[in-house]
Amino acid sequence: MGDFLDEMLTMMSQTKSNENGEESFEELQQLLEDMFQAYIGLDGGPSLASSDSSTSSSYMTYSESSS
Repeated sequence: MGDFLDEMLTMMSQTKSNENGEESFEELQQLLEDMFQAYIGLDGGPSLASSDSSTSSSYMTYSESSS
């Protein structure tokens, strides 16, 4: 968890603020998504999407065999 917080602080320090110093909701949401994806390892590591697809294919196999 400490690594995630360090990365979040680094990314926050690198972002550019609007002229008035406030970020839009969309910009903050995108920043959070980018940090979360980097944290869970979507850059080549195991991902939630791949586990969802294997669960889905297992379900399809079970459904087809039980019909």
